[in-house]
Amino acid sequence: MPAASLDSWGWLEAGVVSGDLLVPGDHARSWLFDTVKAERDGPATHRLAALAGDGRALVRRAVFALLAELCHLHPGGWRAVAAVAESALRDGDSLVRRAAAALLVRTGEPGRVVASLAASPDPVVRIALMHAMSWCKTPGFAAVTGHRATLDRLRGDSEPAVRLLAGVAVYRRDDPAAWPALDTAIRADLEASADALAEPGAWCPETPGELWARTLTGLDREQDCCAWARRLTGPDEHPRLRLDGIRMAVAAMRTWRAAPHRLTPMLTGIIGERPSEVRSAALHAVASSLTASGLGADSLAAVLDDPEVGAAAAIGLGCASDHRAVPHLVRLMLTGSGEPRLAEAFRALARTGADPPAPGKRSRRCG
Repeated sequence: MPAASLDSWGWLEAGVVSGDLLVPGDHARSWLFDTVKAERDGPATHRLAALAGDGRALVRRAVFALLAELCHLHPGGWRAVAAVAESALRDGDSLVRRAAAALLVRTGEPGRVVASLAASPDPVVRIALMHAMSWCKTPGFAAVTGHRATLDRLRGDSEPAVRLLAGVAVYRRDDPAAWPALDTAIRADLEASADALAEPGAWCPETPGELWARTLTGLDREQDCCAWARRLTGPDEHPRLRLDGIRMAVAAMRTWRAAPHRLTPMLTGIIGERPSEVRSAALHAVASSLTASGLGADSLAAVLDDPEVGAAAAIGLGCASDHRAVPHLVRLMLTGSGEPRLAEAFRALARTGADPPAPGKRSRRCG
């Protein structure tokens, strides 16, 4: 129990203002969470929600962060909190509006969400609501009257990110005939949507390519996901789009067993380019996949001495049991490298039971 008197609730405001209630393990935070768990519509919830009207933006942000955590731990049944979140969609602080929109989706009140989405003139709110809905597992949105009509209208919104999110939202597993037109529309808004989806306070910051890949993997569209990854990484595309294409490739390789075989040649082709953020991303994509590392071993070996990407290449090779990585991995170990997969690479090499090759000779890869 907080040291301060519960009658005054001063400890609650003090914890919000100081940020202590946002720190896991804080005593007052634990008491608050246990109290709300026992009675979600009780005085603790109402006292916390009342602080959403505080004149300080930092306090309001902290309140919505706490309420979001509480709603995440205990889904559904948050009508009082939903009302507070709905009113905060007009807050003067954009971070508060984004947090309030994400919280409104989490409260399990789909009718309020759809009504707010249809009525809000604020693109920040529309983007935040749509983005949170794309992550939410609540099945009730589709049953709300006007939901599909709202999505169809938002596909013509003035904001590219809203159009993209609305397009993603209307994909249906049982309507593959509609997919090509939706794909084309999403591709058209991909680059212009990047900043809006990664804004601070977003439900889960991601790039448009990551969002699109999440949708395609959810629909089990392996061939389409791989095809778009290759198209977006073309040498004539903007670097931002090429990076998103690589992110789509990573999502595909994590989801489908055949994807590394389809995408590794494209990625190793980029590794052969001049140094750039795109080249580095492609190498890390190959190195993060055991299958891709094996398929692209020669491309990884060719950059082992590169100061920018050599460490990642050595890790990928080592995890694929390629002994060409050994001297580079030893050097990483001796210099106290913090590479998280360094131990994994050594274990993979040890399991092969083969001796490192003589200098100048290529190893026999196992696995």
